[in-house]
Amino acid sequence: TEPGRRPAREQSTGGDVTSSEDVLIAGRYRLVTALASGGMGVVWKGWDERLKRPGAVKQLRVQAGLSPG
Repeated sequence: TEPGRRPAREQSTGGDVTSSEDVLIAGRYRLVTALASGGMGVVWKGWDERLKRPGAVKQLRVQAGLSPG
C-alpha cells in the first residue's frame, strides 16, 4: 500500500468509477487522482501495489448503445 493509504475495495473494470476513494482495480492498481477526461474516458494517476510505483490507468467509457460486455 502506498504510504498513508488505506486498503481499498475491489472495483470491476465494467463499472463507471467517478471517485478514486479506496478503489483498487484488478487487485493491483489503486486509483489516486483523475488527471484528465474526454470523450473516450478518464486517465487516472495510479499506484501499482505489486511493483510499488506510480503509473497511469485509463478508464474507457462505454459507448452509447453498447452493452458493458
